Amino acid sequence: MAETDAVKNAINDTRKGQGTKITYHTADPGKNGANLITTTPASATTTWGASSVTSEISESVGSEVQMSVPASTTVAWIGQWNGATFLRGWPLDSSIGVGSGGAVPVAVTPKLRYTGNT
Repeated sequence: MAETDAVKNAINDTRKGQGTKITYHTADPGKNGANLITTTPASATTTWGASSVTSEISESVGSEVQMSVPASTTVAWIGQWNGATFLRGWPLDSSIGVGSGGAVPVAVTPKLRYTGNT
């Protein structure tokens, strides 16, 4: 059964409202925030924008977050948290690799998507 755009946006709005804390991960964080990268700061806060549907997918774009990532590390996933409670993780559109020269700031714009039952 298909969902309307309004339903998809409402569900995505609920998901984004659960937490604004973002973390970086080297791989799928699973259900507990695994593969967490030791960044400085340890996490950052995003401000989620309004959800809207394009090509059957509801998306909310957050404000850019920036954390310093250690050398020779690849940021491939991000995690969403509510305080100390891990909520979910998802892959970046493109991984970001840090070279061997030392820690560098890495900026990511989080995007929370809900595809629903199409």
